[in-house]
Amino acid sequence: MQYLKQKVRNRFILALILSVALPGGILMTIFGATKGMTWMLVVGIVCIVAGFYGCPIAWVTYGTLRNQKILLRSIVEDGMYNVADIASTYGMKPAQADSNVKQLITNGYLTGFKLVDGVLRKTQKDSFYQCPYCGTRLEEYSLKCPNCSAPLEKKSL
Repeated sequence: MQYLKQKVRNRFILALILSVALPGGILMTIFGATKGMTWMLVVGIVCIVAGFYGCPIAWVTYGTLRNQKILLRSIVEDGMYNVADIASTYGMKPAQADSNVKQLITNGYLTGFKLVDGVLRKTQKDSFYQCPYCGTRLEEYSLKCPNCSAPLEKKSL
């Protein structure tokens, strides 16, 4: 879940930067052309193009990832394992909820589960991992222990 949270945050920052790049590029182009500063004119044009084409794509991608994060949170933290329950909670059709859950599994955001007949089932005997250094129980794989900050390797968990 941490990986998806970080990805959502990074996509939000990128979308925000591209949103500012468009009007900033327009101002840079105007000042660069009127003051005779070619470098500012070129940077302004690049910012306009990046903002114009990249901003909508970045915001749509951010929205999609944010929805996936919300769905993942309801599965992992709230324990919603039935696709029909997920569909009714979020106002989706069951086929769409099924597709979204499969996408979470395919992208590697939802680990330790498999989808069987519309119900998520845990694939491991114990869904908890244990830090080899301090013994803290971790609910999901992470790169470092939240308790002792020791670096963790996937094979040691």
